[in-house]
Amino acid sequence: FARGERALGHEIWVMNADGTKQKQLTPNGVDGFAPAWSPDGRKIAFIRVDSAFNTEVYVMNANGKGEQNLTSDPALEFFPDWSSDGRRIAFSSNRSGAFAVYTMRPNGTHVRKLTDDSLDAFGAAWSPESDRLAFSDNFTSSESDLFVMKANGTGITQLFETPQNETDASWSPDGGRIAFGRFEFDDQGLPVPGSSEIYVIGDDGEGLTNLTNTPGSDDIRPDWAPETW
Repeated sequence: FARGERALGHEIWVMNADGTKQKQLTPNGVDGFAPAWSPDGRKIAFIRVDSAFNTEVYVMNANGKGEQNLTSDPALEFFPDWSSDGRRIAFSSNRSGAFAVYTMRPNGTHVRKLTDDSLDAFGAAWSPESDRLAFSDNFTSSESDLFVMKANGTGITQLFETPQNETDASWSPDGGRIAFGRFEFDDQGLPVPGSSEIYVIGDDGEGLTNLTNTPGSDDIRPDWAPETW
């Protein structure tokens, strides 16, 4: 998890599942957030923000050692997500002018752009079989919808279209459903407090269901328990 103040200064920490043995992994005095475990539990990918507000995707060993900058680009990079086979990391970058979904190997090589600039795509999440990615469009606007595509960037399909914002896609363990958050922006382009709800939808765009339905509170960032839980 990330710990720190709202201004620059977050660091990546790790702890046992019961909250014990909390340990700081990145004592660097710069902003670190969005940690993502590798499937084998040996590595952690995360985002680092420097004093010039440049963001990069880093990876380190689970003990905080061996940090490596995977992107090293003057553009903005966000939202690292490991494929379940551990062979690729998806991330979002605006290095081509607009935000797009990219993939790379865990050592930062073989970078591949999967979406074109017209989508302004972000927040890609791997399916359990590493054969598909769910993502949102219109990162810099106030209306984002959910899409699904194959791991090579082909077969892009929009699941639905609404005037709200759908983000933070999370696949069910069987790959048949996607949980996500939906919220609204106001006229000034800011999120409306208390408007965020958790929904689930089939990977074919059918069966849209509001799971939380709690007006006045913000429900965000859903995540599925493993099948064996």
